[in-house]
Amino acid sequence: MSSFVLVNAREGTEIRVAVVRNDTLVDFFYERVLGYRSRVGDIYKARITSVDRSLDALFVDIGADRHGFLPRAHIRTLQNSKQPLTKLFRTGQTLNVQVVREESAQKGALLTTYVSIPGRYLVLCPFEDGVRISRKIMSERVRQRLIDVVGGMVPEAYGFVIRTAAQEARKADLARDLQFIIRLYNRLKEKSKRVCAPSLLYSESDLAIRVIRDFLPSGNSRIVVDEPATYERMKAFLEEISPRLSKRLQLYRKTTPLFDEFGIESAVELLMGRRIDLPSGGWLTIDITEGMVCVDVNTGSAKGETTEQTALQTNLEAVVELARQLHLRDLGGLIVVDLVDMKQRANRKKVESRLRKALRQQKERFTMLPINSLGVLVMSRQKRREGALVPWSEKCRFCDGLGHSVSPVSHAAAALRHLQRYLAHSQPRGVRLLLHPAVAEALFNHMRKTLASIEKQSAITVEVSLDASLKPGTVQIVPL
Repeated sequence: MSSFVLVNAREGTEIRVAVVRNDTLVDFFYERVLGYRSRVGDIYKARITSVDRSLDALFVDIGADRHGFLPRAHIRTLQNSKQPLTKLFRTGQTLNVQVVREESAQKGALLTTYVSIPGRYLVLCPFEDGVRISRKIMSERVRQRLIDVVGGMVPEAYGFVIRTAAQEARKADLARDLQFIIRLYNRLKEKSKRVCAPSLLYSESDLAIRVIRDFLPSGNSRIVVDEPATYERMKAFLEEISPRLSKRLQLYRKTTPLFDEFGIESAVELLMGRRIDLPSGGWLTIDITEGMVCVDVNTGSAKGETTEQTALQTNLEAVVELARQLHLRDLGGLIVVDLVDMKQRANRKKVESRLRKALRQQKERFTMLPINSLGVLVMSRQKRREGALVPWSEKCRFCDGLGHSVSPVSHAAAALRHLQRYLAHSQPRGVRLLLHPAVAEALFNHMRKTLASIEKQSAITVEVSLDASLKPGTVQIVPL
């Protein structure tokens, strides 16, 4: 089975990483080099700004636009305490916290004091005891070997988690990874003593390094990078944690774009679309709203022996593709799926089973309810990060993310009302009306007589000027 990790960084403004298995895109990651940077995993020396009794939580300043949220359950020193937070913490007090979830447009970042620092094979948990191991390592023989090897190397003051990637690691690789993480943590502790809050103590690696550390498939996957500086940085990281893995790293030198060379650019571009076609002729649409992800399944041109068979075949294809799209786009929270209606209970069970099986192949936790009498399936899914496409896209400046915008004719009518409102309180000799070109065109095509009537009634001259930088709904009036 051929497997590649493709790292596209040649353009210098963004890093795109695609995991390809058997010529199929199975994972995708994006990070903007300029501007946007995720804070998830970063560790800060923070300052408490308020203690909220009603939420039983702290709000702390980490230097972000919004104060971070630290609930009682995420405060390590309160494991067995039932005292109110107001008696234990005060405004201005400092503590070290780690970002668990990125801040959003409405909420500050979710924080924890249970800090951890991941490596390729191990995760350092400095305030926990002993060695734990990933549940995805199923072999008892392998589990026991890893616990014995790592347990013999771990200093008493630290706790470690053995990651799934460690099941094929050698003892030397594990030792190298352990020493690397401990060095990072010691630097963090020293910096915490020197700096004032709020200050960044530990920053997560960039996307190219994180993918090697967290998502590099086991086996003989090749890592292909199209930018020399990124290649050298990844090579240095691999040689420090596992020199044998560095042999799988390859610099791509051709002029053809990397994703085009491996035939996945079109699959990546489809991630921005709302419609995904299915093999039998049906399709599904994915719409992201403020409170949930809405998915609609349609049979399209799909044809089976009976209506029930067509519905079953379309739904089975749809839920497999849906699981893949949820993973690639990293969509989570509440997800509502409107399936094609099926009358037979057995068929509904088959669809539920197929979706459950596809979701279990992913690491994100999920909860799924049975298909109800309306043919709707409701589920929730854990998110790894702020949606993978968030830094890749921006809200539409015309419709503000609604998906629909007011027609130019309606905008033109609103502009005339705005003008009349202005003239009711002002008496200029003339005005200049600045409009978006599409709105100005609608005004001249459909409302020229109305505009002339306003000019005559108010005894003024109205000049209409075009400004493509304006949103269609924006009207600017300049007195002459």
